[in-house]
Amino acid sequence: MQSPNQEFFTFSLIRLVGYGLLGLTFIDFISIILPLQLMNSVWELQTMGAFIERIPVPLLGIAFIYYGERNYRAPIENLLLRWLSYFSLILAIFFLLMVPLGINNTVRIELTNNAVINRELVAKVEQIDKFRNKMTAANSSAEIQAILQKQSYQGKLPDKINAQEIKEQIILELNNTEKDLRKEIEAVRSKKRWDLLKKSIKWNLGALVASCLFFVIWKDTLWARLERREDD
Repeated sequence: MQSPNQEFFTFSLIRLVGYGLLGLTFIDFISIILPLQLMNSVWELQTMGAFIERIPVPLLGIAFIYYGERNYRAPIENLLLRWLSYFSLILAIFFLLMVPLGINNTVRIELTNNAVINRELVAKVEQIDKFRNKMTAANSSAEIQAILQKQSYQGKLPDKINAQEIKEQIILELNNTEKDLRKEIEAVRSKKRWDLLKKSIKWNLGALVASCLFFVIWKDTLWARLERREDD
């Protein structure tokens, strides 16, 4: 069994670590949100994720601070515990409100990603279409050679090859290129969507769990919000 002095030292050390963890969390969170980029869906979601990834630290800090309840507390510390209890409720509401914000930002990012990918696909398909249309309109090996040179084609077509055969071969290659391009673009789209979805689910569930934990802390620290009786 610990002596009063040993017990006091243990309580003080654990609580000191708790205050230190909260202080480090505050500094870390300030560095995360600066500079502010409100209305930027990517920044908002990444900031939310950064908060969630670090949430175990303040949770441990608060748990350490409340360790031992009112034992070996200075009067000023009792006042601090009361405000920390209310602050836990504020954090519970804050992280709960993060969930709809995170879902909204996920949808916005998905729409933006799709728009960027679609623009890239349209631009590349238009280039292929222009090349294909020129090849379709060409009627001789000389015309085909001129078109290929404009497309940075370094080879030289023999004059004896039938122009129609050359044209059909190149058009077939262009069709295959377009198919491969569409497959690659869709693969990129699927990967981005899946990566975004994984992060969103992880961070939104994390925000929900964090909200519940802070609410439980607020609920279980009712004693800290009550006025201490003089005979306690």
